[in-house]
Amino acid sequence: MGCDIHLFSEKKKIVNDKEVWVNADYWTINPYFGDDEYEQELDIVSIYNNRNYDLFNVLAGVRGNGPSWDGDGHSHSYLTLAELKEYYKNNSHTPHNGFLSKQQIKELDEDNHTPYSWRSEWSHPNFEYREWKEISPLKVIVDKVDERMRKEFWVREDEEDTSKFDDRFRIVFWFEVFCLASLFLHLQSHLVPKSHKVPKPNL
Repeated sequence: MGCDIHLFSEKKKIVNDKEVWVNADYWTINPYFGDDEYEQELDIVSIYNNRNYDLFNVLAGVRGNGPSWDGDGHSHSYLTLAELKEYYKNNSHTPHNGFLSKQQIKELDEDNHTPYSWRSEWSHPNFEYREWKEISPLKVIVDKVDERMRKEFWVREDEEDTSKFDDRFRIVFWFEVFCLASLFLHLQSHLVPKSHKVPKPNL
């Protein structure tokens, strides 16, 4: 079971002489609208539309708060592009550790092919403990949000210093409640040290 990430974009602009956050998402017409009561008229062109436990862990912990559960979703929050870039600059890779098979170790050592899955505890003599790093899944978000910001504020692709715009563009996000049990087990087995226990959510 995955963890659905709901993500929307917003930008700051002047409305009625006040600076406010307004939606900056793109939308398309749903060709199936009207077929039944569940079809909405417009579909969002999302900046990110995938399931990723590591990305959940990063987004929920950028400000150091970690995952939190509330109401119908969990870890409701927002991050400006400036915050995303600063965090990625200091955390460009995600550390992992676990027990790998001989084939996985061979692929990791010879081809730098990181494993898709691994064992969190030793359970077989043919498995060995290894540590490795992967490019942070946050890079995809930073690149996509930066691209959207440039379109909204008419910033050229070759313009490197975008600091005056980065604080004026943000993502708003939360995660589906249905995946909490699976997320809890995953965080305990792969993303946190054994000495630290993730508080069990109330389901």
